[in-house]
Amino acid sequence: MLSHAERPFVPGVRSFMKTAKTKGRSSKNRLSVIADKNGVPVYEEEEISRAISGYYSDLFESGCVDGQPKIVEALQPCISDAQNERLIVMPHANEIKEAAFAINADKVLGPDGVSAIFFQSNWRSSGQRW
Repeated sequence: MLSHAERPFVPGVRSFMKTAKTKGRSSKNRLSVIADKNGVPVYEEEEISRAISGYYSDLFESGCVDGQPKIVEALQPCISDAQNERLIVMPHANEIKEAAFAINADKVLGPDGVSAIFFQSNWRSSGQRW
């Protein structure tokens, strides 16, 4: 058998071999059959393209779906009016003090960066507002 260097040059053979390899590789990546939205298999390239395009068109199309009953069902009140009245009452000063001192002194409660120790150590001046 001749080595690669000893083989005679034949015009077109190398490009043919490259094309054959490329076609073989691309045929592995090609869809030969796909099911349309009704579950019917389609084999032709044009039909496959139409099925894929239709799938994504349906997927991203905004339809008119009435979700109002589901939303109302999900948002049913879970507390009574009496419970709600107790929850919205302004807290007493001693409740605020108990809550402020129950927090770990090193914790920061909000985006302002003020830690709980600030309120605990300055309770005489800051707690008077309550």
